[in-house]
Amino acid sequence: MENKYPKNPKKILVIRNDRIGDMANSTNVFPALKENFPNAKITAIASKANRALIEKNKKIDKIITLDFAPRTFKDIINFLKTSLKIRKEKFDIGIDLRG
Repeated sequence: MENKYPKNPKKILVIRNDRIGDMANSTNVFPALKENFPNAKITAIASKANRALIEKNKKIDKIITLDFAPRTFKDIINFLKTSLKIRKEKFDIGIDLRG
């Protein structure tokens, strides 16, 4: 079976934008990714609530704040704009840690 993922990804996206405890349990993923892909730029998607847990993590190159529960029309517009920006990044690998 052929592996469809690149052996040396340049851009990796990690999604964990739910609860604080879930992010706390997921922080070990970032050092493992950097160890296996030292040249990759790692971007994390975090919620406003859990962003603080990873802001000083040196294994993460960029953090995007995105909450998936928009409450107002402005929230929906911001969600769509952020989603388009993420899509334009053209990540080589995306990892959704939410399950």
